[in-house]
Amino acid sequence: TELHDTLMAMRANVSEEALITIADDMGLDGQAIMDGIDNPVTNQIIGANHSLAQRLRITGTPGFVIGDQMLRGYAPLDDMRQIVADVRRAQDG
Repeated sequence: TELHDTLMAMRANVSEEALITIADDMGLDGQAIMDGIDNPVTNQIIGANHSLAQRLRITGTPGFVIGDQMLRGYAPLDDMRQIVADVRRAQDG
């Protein structure tokens, strides 16, 4: 997404105020994003994902688990779609 790409290009710690401003400037609700970040349910999901990554020895990003396949590193969107389709097809039949 545009917000993600902008934040990744900054390559620095981004303050809460800066994040809200950047999101608002893109037509998003910056405060709602911060509320989601600070939400205990969000933190629980992130914690569970972190624990799973440790068990699977995923040490970098991006890393994806799709069905029973692990994909380490970047893959173009079309490749990701093909992997998901292949896994779904294998699970269905």
